[in-house]
Amino acid sequence: MKYLSIKNILFTSIFFLSFQSFAKDVSRIPLEQFIIPEKRDFKLSETIQPCDNFYEYVCSEEIKKFQLPEEYPSYSFYTDESNLKYKKLINEFIKNKILSTNLNSNDDNRSKNLKSMIKHFYESYLNSNARRSESEEIIRNFTFQTANMSKEQLLEHLGKSYLNGEDFLMKVGTYPHPAFKELLIKSMNLPLFDISYPNSHITNLFEVTNFVNDLENFYIEYIKILGFENYEIIAKNIIHFYKYTAIGEDVYSNNQMNFDNPYFKSFENNIRNYNLYFKGQTENKINKKYDNQRLYRTNILLNNASLEDIKALSLIIRISPNMEYSHPDLYEKFSNIILNYYNAFSEVKLNKSRSNNLEQTAYSAIYEHFEQNINYLFIQENKHLFNKKVTQFIFDVAKKGTIKNIKENSWMSQETKDKAMLKIRNIKLQNTFPEKLEQWQLERIDLLSPYLYLKNLSILKKNKISSMLENMKKIDDESIWRNSLFKDSIEFKIFSNQLSLLPSGLYIHEFNKFQTLQYMMGSVGSIIAHEIAHYIEFKEQKEHFISFTNEREKEIYEKNINKMINLYNKYGGDGKTNLRENIADYIGLNSAYKIVFSGKYKSLIPFQKEFFVNYAKLYCEVSLPSYNEKRAKNETHSSPEFRVNNILRLLKDFEDTYACKHGDPMTLPENERVSFW
Repeated sequence: MKYLSIKNILFTSIFFLSFQSFAKDVSRIPLEQFIIPEKRDFKLSETIQPCDNFYEYVCSEEIKKFQLPEEYPSYSFYTDESNLKYKKLINEFIKNKILSTNLNSNDDNRSKNLKSMIKHFYESYLNSNARRSESEEIIRNFTFQTANMSKEQLLEHLGKSYLNGEDFLMKVGTYPHPAFKELLIKSMNLPLFDISYPNSHITNLFEVTNFVNDLENFYIEYIKILGFENYEIIAKNIIHFYKYTAIGEDVYSNNQMNFDNPYFKSFENNIRNYNLYFKGQTENKINKKYDNQRLYRTNILLNNASLEDIKALSLIIRISPNMEYSHPDLYEKFSNIILNYYNAFSEVKLNKSRSNNLEQTAYSAIYEHFEQNINYLFIQENKHLFNKKVTQFIFDVAKKGTIKNIKENSWMSQETKDKAMLKIRNIKLQNTFPEKLEQWQLERIDLLSPYLYLKNLSILKKNKISSMLENMKKIDDESIWRNSLFKDSIEFKIFSNQLSLLPSGLYIHEFNKFQTLQYMMGSVGSIIAHEIAHYIEFKEQKEHFISFTNEREKEIYEKNINKMINLYNKYGGDGKTNLRENIADYIGLNSAYKIVFSGKYKSLIPFQKEFFVNYAKLYCEVSLPSYNEKRAKNETHSSPEFRVNNILRLLKDFEDTYACKHGDPMTLPENERVSFW
């Protein structure tokens, strides 16, 4: 989800924020006033012609009347709308089927124990008195345990304690990469601000003098209450810690990556092949560089920090989830600091009243920690929402369309075509949701207390770590589902030759029955064909990818790549950054179109128009200009308008369908069009 809340701000890791000018042309609305319609009209524009700007022809009328929720930097009528619908359904399910009912006599023992566990977690979340006293107990215990520790002993202790579910600076997660089969560090865990990766949408608040001063005064008071003598010095050091680990100019090169303090060493000693992460073995180069910067800076800071600095920071991190109850006055002060400065410098507005809705935040916490189990229970009762026959049909047609285009390609050798078609024929589909219990990666059922929220969190985190370590042994098991059903959508897995088609990629009900073929293939079908296109990317000397047979193929392929880059650069995009996804967009839409409109169905103008309109609807979006600027620099996908207009410019079939004239903005000279497959 793109929206943020004070709780997200307080207790997830935010470091990088970047400010742009306010968007005056986007109408805004508080999130609590935002209502999702049952269905959007998508009335086609009467003033914008399809041959001038097809994206605006399809999307502009819906965009005009839309008010962007203040906590969203952008809102997609396809993905965000679908996610919000599912979130509403899931929250209602948690409330009505898990928390508000007695245990169903028809439930098996596992379901009964799971529901009991979730109820206890919910009760502990809302138990303000217990959360207050629990924090006090944690402070006493931590002070006693660490009283005689040296700095090195404390850092080693903090690293080892992660395996028992106690966070310090690191969150550990699996990176589902069968080539590595390891547990990898994914992100920092400082309880200050979220900072998504470099496409964030507000300024670096640490560059705002008054903000730093107010935050420092807050920490002075907080650390003094926790019993530390040098509270002013420690507060300054913690602020420096946060500020220095925020993303900024490079401070290292890859050959300098040496994590030598006891905290990192303890991870290295306890987690198998931990160092793979620091060799840069991740696919997303943006995220890798961002994480490595923070990790490298953290290593320097830990080496320079005093024993008291580390004790204070560790204690703050441990009790911060309970600060609202253990230190309500301080929590109020911190909330106001964040609200005032965040809202002053950000186009995305935080709403304090929404974050104080305990019931809603409790549902979010429940789903965060019991996600797979809740998905499993939800699916068992709501299979009627999904029709696997429909999604299987769309997948099969998309495969046939891609194979058809490869067969008709004029410049690839037969050997190259055969390799590509074999790979496509062998793609396996994970269709919507797992059928068998053992295919789910369900969280472990354990006993939780209705009174000890932080203790419950530790138990859940410890179980999650144990589960991740165990699942690393099953990384090659193709039957295991590793996706989040209602967060991920459609994803290809190049290493296992699988494609996952998940509920969040489908509008509720719209794909519960067979629609017209042009409707299905213009929308979800083109996305599936896009993912299939990734399976046959051509990369020399790389396992799992296809290599060309001869030099002539390579030359023609490179010429087409240069045409694609030039097209996006011509209209203000970044042809190189988005190249891989732009190619898949083109192949996906072209494959979906050609399989629907071929032979005697080649000239069915009303149906062809419906196909293209449904493709454009996928990318209708309202977004802030600053968000678009960040996305253009850092995202692997092009902007929504480019994903529609530039791809359609490449298709002669689109030009013919709408009888566009030579020179119209949505047309291209024939020598500027590409030929892939």
